[in-house]
Amino acid sequence: MKKAGIAIAALKQPVTFTQMGTDDETVEVSLVFMLAVVDPNAHIDKLQRIVEMIQDKEMLGKLMKADAPEEMIRMIREKEETL
Repeated sequence: MKKAGIAIAALKQPVTFTQMGTDDETVEVSLVFMLAVVDPNAHIDKLQRIVEMIQDKEMLGKLMKADAPEEMIRMIREKEETL
């Protein structure tokens, strides 16, 4: 890999995942964040920023309602400036 990045998949239908740290609790997932990292230690900062972003219920709602990828990117960049 030459360049780090983040990809976001907004699913039309939620997918059920087993919640981390459990064997039987499930969670419905509609947004999937995929990290591509070059430096194996750099992903921690990116992951922390994603968690902060999705813990903001208003932001999460806006991401879920976005009509286009460009809209999601704009919202994420604006939110990153406040973190």
